[in-house]
Amino acid sequence: GAGPLRGGRLPGLPGLAAARAEIAGVNGRLFLERLPVAGWVTSPALAGLRTDSASAATALASGEKTHRGMLGRTPDGRSPRTLLEAAIERGLAAGLVTSSVIVDATPAAFVAHVESRDLVQEISAQMAASGVELMVSEGPGGSTKASRQLTASALDPFERAGYRVFRDWRRLRDESPPPGERLLAVLEAGAIAQRRDPSLTELAGFALERLAGSAEGFFLLVEEEETDSGGHANDLARVVAAIRDLDGVVRLAVEHARRAGDTLVVVTSDHETGGLVVVDGAAGGPLSYYWSSRDHTAAPVPLLAYGPGAERLAGVLDISEIPGILAELMGLELGAGETAPAGVGDPVRAAPEESAAAPADPGPGRGGG
Repeated sequence: GAGPLRGGRLPGLPGLAAARAEIAGVNGRLFLERLPVAGWVTSPALAGLRTDSASAATALASGEKTHRGMLGRTPDGRSPRTLLEAAIERGLAAGLVTSSVIVDATPAAFVAHVESRDLVQEISAQMAASGVELMVSEGPGGSTKASRQLTASALDPFERAGYRVFRDWRRLRDESPPPGERLLAVLEAGAIAQRRDPSLTELAGFALERLAGSAEGFFLLVEEEETDSGGHANDLARVVAAIRDLDGVVRLAVEHARRAGDTLVVVTSDHETGGLVVVDGAAGGPLSYYWSSRDHTAAPVPLLAYGPGAERLAGVLDISEIPGILAELMGLELGAGETAPAGVGDPVRAAPEESAAAPADPGPGRGGG
């Protein structure tokens, strides 16, 4: 069935250059760099050049700009319908897979509408009621803020909503519940992001197998959180490991899209993190580089695409333009959204600055995954 498959997050171009040198060699190329359509994305928040994951993911999901920290909600109190919500309403099968926690800003922005990304309990309840068939993530105890905020009780709404909850990847894989049954996999902290057991590629493959048979099509979002966390930590090894796994996800997605003929693969990011500068690097030798920040920057990020309509995503885009293009390609309608009732999600009145043809296979030794 038809459907868009989004992968991310990509780092900025310097991060890709560093990962390419470490994984494929200074003159090599990652698989994802062979996708035939390329562009770059700017992602300023509503009131400043630098964004955060909540405001950027809101723009990526719905096409609406908002202030940093706000998730699926605009300053005037509206909750704009997202691309994923429109897809579910149309009957498409939906999946969210992340190496972070499921209530983190990027996956949550596609189905939750709250005035603050810190409202984890409310986000969890909204996600449980969203109709997403498959969600896979890590559980509490990780290094991200969202992971530290997540408690075991925050996941109770999923069980009350009828989700089967798995905490062991091998049990989920071996039992392989039938498609259509709602599943939430909450794996041990660090299992995906650090130990890569399971890898994000394995999880994406599992999700594709479940969702791709839907007669109405599917929408799958796959997020690689470690490009962001590694940037915050100024840890290039973490970023490279994340890109290696993400490259495998993209290869898997493109192989599916080749066979299906009606699947669009989009690979991008919501923002750059760390301000990496790559100075030099000799073949077989260490890289010369430095970080200019431990936070998000205003640098644009790459966008790569393959499949029907991919050419619509070429060139320079604001992040808020992407969902409108995808909605048009999928025959979906995005809505402005209703204003929240009085006292719920009151508008934020101030916005201070908060601190086409298939890619050639790279061949052995030249690609990730």
